[in-house]
Amino acid sequence: MQLRLQLDLANALALLQVPFKACEEVSTKVSSQSLVRYRCNDYSVPIEYTYQTVRVKGYVDRVIIA
Repeated sequence: MQLRLQLDLANALALLQVPFKACEEVSTKVSSQSLVRYRCNDYSVPIEYTYQTVRVKGYVDRVIIA
């Protein structure tokens, strides 16, 4: 029983060293009006990104478009 606990703890500690991205990531396309739709909201982007595919990262407190 003790050996199993030691193995579980060692594996759990290894997981803590992997960074966790607390966001939702989606790929989408910029519209002809220079807008990106994410979760029923439109976000404007610079006009030079029109018709290009972008990556949207939605966090609890912000949206990042890259």
